[in-house]
Amino acid sequence: NNARRMYFPPDNQLLYPQYPEVADAFRHPLVKQAIEQTTGARLADGRLRVEYCQDVDGFWLEPHVDISVKLFTMLVYLTDSPDLYDSGTDIYEGPPSHKLVSTAPYEWNAGLIFIPGKDTWHGFSKRPIRGIRKSVIINYMSPDWRAVNELA
Repeated sequence: NNARRMYFPPDNQLLYPQYPEVADAFRHPLVKQAIEQTTGARLADGRLRVEYCQDVDGFWLEPHVDISVKLFTMLVYLTDSPDLYDSGTDIYEGPPSHKLVSTAPYEWNAGLIFIPGKDTWHGFSKRPIRGIRKSVIINYMSPDWRAVNELA
């Protein structure tokens, strides 16, 4: 987390008129069902969390796997600046090497989806960010998620 990231709980729905449409779409049973059928994720009890990110130069994220309360993760990139061509999420081998396998292409409306697990190592290696790396992260969280102030 950093000061340029924010979640979209119901309070923020009043500030951003597009938000309720996005949240309603991802809460819709047909959308959840399509995600489940496509990915194998189990979302029946999942609770929606939407995070808007604006990462700037100096941001980095060590290789990690998501915590077990995340049922589904989708990152979508929101900037079309050619200066950010190399600003996609990095995919790594597991420990001990955490060797870089690939970097997701950072393009407008592109991104990646994964079901968190023991082999989904990802992060953002230290490198320059030339502009603002804008993205949205859609997560479905298990009922055990305690930070309810982050939920849609």
